[in-house]
This record gives sequence, C-alpha cells and structure tokens, in this order.
Amino acid sequence: MSVSRPSHPTLAIVVPVWQLPREAGDEWIVVNGDARDRSLDPVRLAYEDICWLESERGRGRQIAAGVARATAEWVLILHADTRLAAGWRGEVTAVASGASYHWGCFRLRLDSPAWQARLIEQVVGLRVRLFRLPYGDQAMFVRRATLE
Repeated sequence: MSVSRPSHPTLAIVVPVWQLPREAGDEWIVVNGDARDRSLDPVRLAYEDICWLESERGRGRQIAAGVARATAEWVLILHADTRLAAGWRGEVTAVASGASYHWGCFRLRLDSPAWQARLIEQVVGLRVRLFRLPYGDQAMFVRRATLE
C-alpha cells in the first residue's frame, strides 16, 4: 500500500518503537533503539513510506532522533504501547489551529477495570492541570519550533 505524501506534511508522528494507524498527509518516523534487532525488517519492507531510523537505546534518545528528522510544524510523540482514542486527530487539529498553543497531551486512560486505575488517572490529570507536566504515555504533541 502506498500513501501519497504532500510536499510539506501537516503533522509528524514520532514513535520510539512502532505503531501503524496512519493517514495520508502525515509524516511517520519510527526510531528503533536497537540496531542489532532485525525483527522489524518485515515491517520495514511492508511500510516503506515510513521513515525508519536507528538510535541509541532510551526513549529520550529515540524521541530526539525522530524530532530531529521531523519536518512538520507539529510533532506528536506516541509511545508504542499507547493507543490513541477515536477522534484524536481532530483534537490535535483544534489545538494546532490556536495560535496561542504550543503543546498538548491526551488524558491518560489505563486499560484496567480496577478502581486504583481510575485513581491513578485522576491524579495524573490533576498533575497535568496544576503543573503542566504530562507523562509520555499520554501522547504529547508540540510545535517543532517550541522543541527547537
């Protein structure tokens, strides 16, 4: 399957390992933190339109390598074990259209029915509102110029 790419993408998605729910017009960058691991080779062949990078281990290093390669105005940092809810693209677009916004994140939702999970979600939400300090698992998006 070939996805056409515009001359200047509107959004770059940086994934420290890999995830593939993509849409035409996005710039996908996948950063493998273990160059010796060839288990992603079949996926690379199946998705040649994705930019595949190698970096040293560590989410921070992987994210930095992906952000350095991104050309879009906005970068969404998506951990491979994080799933975005339906409507995520509209949320990013709404924030991106506001000139005063430079970053955003999604609410944390744990895949567990336990009451402790709901408590953790509430505490994380409070942390974001009070301190503007999200966790990486929340899928953060930021203007590339702000990162630079």
